[in-house]
This record gives sequence, C-alpha cells and structure tokens, in this order.
Amino acid sequence: MENGDNHKLPTRLIDLGPPKSDAPPRLVKTKDYSKGQWVALSHCWGGPQNHPLKTTRANFEERLAGIPLSSMPKSFVDAVTVTKALGLQYIWIDSLCIIQDDEVDWLAESKHMGSVYEEAFVTIAASSAPDSSGGLFIPRPYGELEVPAVSIPFDHPKKGASEPLRKYNIGLEWRQEPFIQELDPMDIALSKRGWATQEWILSRRTIHFLDRGLVWVCKTTAEAESGYFVVGRGIPIQEYRNAWGQIVQEHSARLFTYQRDRLISLEGLTSRYRFFKPKDDWYAAGIWGSDMPLHLLWSPKMLAWDREGRPSWSWVSCPKEIWFRIRETATRNDCDSFTPRCHVHGVDMKTSLLELVVRKKDIEVPLLQDFDLEDGHRFIRGRANHHLGHYIRISSTGVDPSGWAVFDDAKRGDSVLKKQQDKRIFFVYLSDVTFSTIPQFEAYGLLVAKAPNGEGRYVRIGIAAISDNQWIRDVPEETIEIE
Repeated sequence: MENGDNHKLPTRLIDLGPPKSDAPPRLVKTKDYSKGQWVALSHCWGGPQNHPLKTTRANFEERLAGIPLSSMPKSFVDAVTVTKALGLQYIWIDSLCIIQDDEVDWLAESKHMGSVYEEAFVTIAASSAPDSSGGLFIPRPYGELEVPAVSIPFDHPKKGASEPLRKYNIGLEWRQEPFIQELDPMDIALSKRGWATQEWILSRRTIHFLDRGLVWVCKTTAEAESGYFVVGRGIPIQEYRNAWGQIVQEHSARLFTYQRDRLISLEGLTSRYRFFKPKDDWYAAGIWGSDMPLHLLWSPKMLAWDREGRPSWSWVSCPKEIWFRIRETATRNDCDSFTPRCHVHGVDMKTSLLELVVRKKDIEVPLLQDFDLEDGHRFIRGRANHHLGHYIRISSTGVDPSGWAVFDDAKRGDSVLKKQQDKRIFFVYLSDVTFSTIPQFEAYGLLVAKAPNGEGRYVRIGIAAISDNQWIRDVPEETIEIE
C-alpha cells in the first residue's frame, strides 16, 4: 500500500498481529509507534442493553494483554476478518480504543475522532446492523432481490409470427447477484446514528456492508456491487464551502444517546471546515459567524420541545430535527435575495450570549391569531410551513394578516413566558427576503421574550416574518443579548 496512506496513529489501536498470526487481538498504546495505516469501524451501539464490548479503567490492563475474539460481538469479529483480509494490522473501534468511563479521556479522544476516520486507510461501516451483534455479513433477502425478466417468444397460431406473450423470471444460481435493487446508505440503521455525520463525510473511503449488498463510497464516487446508482456519498472537498446548512440539517435528525454529543460529534468536521471560512470567522454553538443571520433563522421540524439549557438562539437548543428557513431548505429556489438588516457583534464564548445590533418591536399578543385552515390566507400559511402557526396583525384595525409567527413550543412561547412577569413578545428584525412567489417580500426575524434572569437579555421563543417592513424600519437600533 502507498506510503501516502501512512499517518500518525491514533492514541490507541487494536493490534491484530501479522497477517497469518493466530494471536488474539490486543489494545496497544501507539505513543512510540511510527506512522502507519489502520481501519476504522463505523457501527451502531444500539440500546443500553445491547451496548458493545467496552474498555474501562477497571479492564484497561486486561485489554492490553489481549481481547479474545470469543468475547467480541459479531460486528467486531467480522471487522477483524475484513481488516486482516485487506492485509492490515490495526483497527480502531471507539468502544475499545477510548476508556468509556473516563470523562477526561473520552473528551480528549473525541476531539481527535474526526482525524481517526479522515486518515484511516478505509472505514468499514456495519450499516445494516442495529447494534454490534448484527455483524457485517448479514443474510441477504434473496427472495426479494430482483432477477432479470426474459420474454419467451411463442408463435401466434393464426398470424404465424413470433410474439412474446408474457415474461418469465429465469432463476440464477443464488450467489450471482448483479441485479440487486438500488442501495442507499442514507436510509439504513447506521445513518440514524449521530456520530455517523462526521464519520461518513470525513472518511476518504467507506465500505458499507448492507443486507442487500456492498456499497463503496469515496470523495468522488459511490458504487454498489449491483452497478446501480447510489444516493449516499461523502461530500467532496470542493462542496464544503456551502454545505454547512445541509450538514447540520441532516445531523440534527440523527439520534444521540447523550444530547451533549450533538456538538461534540461535529468537532472533527468543524476543524476541517475552518479551512473554507474567512480567517477572521468564528464558530459558536453550531453556527459560523459568517453564516449569521442566515442560520439564526431555523425552526424545529416538530414543535413542542424542551430547551435543555443550551443557547436559545442556536439550533443546538432543539433536541430534535431542525430546518433552515432560507436557502438550505426546500423553499430555497423561491428565495431571490437575502439582505441582512442587523449587525452581529459576536458570541461570548463563556456565557454563549449572542450580541446583536437590531431593531426590536413589541408584538401585541392579542394580535396573534391561530391559523384558520379554512380561510383564504393560504400563501401566508404556506410560507410559515406549519399548521400550528399564528397570523400577525400589526394593527387592531387591519383586516388581513401582515405576516406569520411560529413558536418553538407550538403555542405562544408559554414555556418561557409562564416563568416571568413580563409577558411581552418582541420581533427582532434580522433580514429582508424576496421571493418569486406570493408573498414576494418578507421581513424575517426572531420572536424573543425577556429572559427570566438577566436585565436586558432575551430568550428566543420562535420565528416570524412580516410582509411590510415599514412597520419596523423607523424603530431605532439597539444592542441586545440573546441567551
């Protein structure tokens, strides 16, 4: 194998011994090792009752002495088999190479996890296995796999000409599998795992082991053993620059055992992404400074959720799937222009307070009215893209609504407002957006309420858009902080 594939080894690896060695695998510390090659395993842990074999402080020395194959779950045993078949000696498996009950070790190693996958010779993905007991070589549903249909000609008794009357499926010897249905690694068990985001994007080469066949994915192509087109693939480096919104949206839909991992599992990818951002750019709570205010305009796919203490202005505060309202969404083709109408000072990295210079104005709660799905304002409801939204009437004398509002808790920010005496809701003006469809103009912004504990601070409670920016254009600018 080429020397260009030799890299500084991860802190620990599983040493499988020379190609024909019968010695059991063992955990090794690589501090004094020279550069080399390794395989990385991408796999699902499954529920707590199905968690894989782990390294802990109590068994660390035992792991250094040896890890019998008989003690390993099927996915690990199969990965060892594939690694040795490739002529490689080392494999990295997260549950074994990181001390799982050592918080300091786990945090330190998680920061380097992106490099482990990016510099691995190849990533083996147990893509169809819901947990480590599933293995790589899963029995294939041959009864469901398509085989070629061949038309058998019959002579028409009257016309005297050959005419295919029906199709017959011929049976092939079952190991010949060039007719497997389309394979898509983005729609299988492993794709739902949160850590798969950076593992799949950063890996230079990935072999997906699926129940319907193998799929090869690299930076330039994706091929199934059937020859069919494959949707899921790594993101080429040249596409990184404009891909952060897409990455975050897909990432937010994945599952995490611990919510803190939603950000930690992006750290390796974030460090690579810095090469494509301006030198003076900054990153906080999953959003790049250069992407604000665009990426402040996010919404949860499903409303009614608990914030769990994270900064309310970031998508990370939502423990469920999110989507960006502008450009990184299905409606991006309707967006003709996006013009910021605020100034982002930055984020305090210790407190996560976001400081903005904005125009802010009260929205009188009585002027917020629930959507009536029977009325004629379908264009406004369509832009809100949620049936639990509210019309905004900026005047008590107005007949038609002037915009829409969608609250993160599906109601009216009740989860925040009920904790404080000041029940006012404010619209924070962030940007002007023009569309090719009705309504053709909207002023987008956040809905905020005064923070329960903090003078002059606010908490995001939703998002809104108003079709007439004259309502807020003459309001003087002020500096606010959003928790």
